Amino acid sequence: MRPRAIARALRPGGRLAVLTVQPRPGTDIGSVFGAAATQLAGMEIGHASGPFADPDRISALLTVAGFTDIGIRHIEADGIWGRDIADTAEFVMGWGPVRSHRMLADFANDGQVRSAIAGALEPFATPGGVRLRGTAWLVTATTPLP
Repeated sequence: MRPRAIARALRPGGRLAVLTVQPRPGTDIGSVFGAAATQLAGMEIGHASGPFADPDRISALLTVAGFTDIGIRHIEADGIWGRDIADTAEFVMGWGPVRSHRMLADFANDGQVRSAIAGALEPFATPGGVRLRGTAWLVTATTPLP
């Protein structure tokens, strides 16, 4: 994400809202990513990385980009991640860190990765879909008025 470009794209007084999902250990999402990590060399679950992983860094980036009224709040929420286990496993297989580590392995062990993810999803499957509880930072900010 490029905060300065976003600030320029918003009108004066425009509002920014970003939700950054954190696949932490001890969360439903963390357990699913942890299962994938057992099959993907170098994939770690336990700390988030990137510019929007740390609240102090988020605040500093947005401040430098000219945003004001910066708010950062930790939230936990349930979400439906797919219709069933197969649908959700396919989604997780294509999601950022999992796909990146699959590419590094030349997709050689996709069967094992998919199986590990599907197994981790079983406790969360309901008739209404696969429900996972996760954590995130809810980031809000405003561009200054002239």
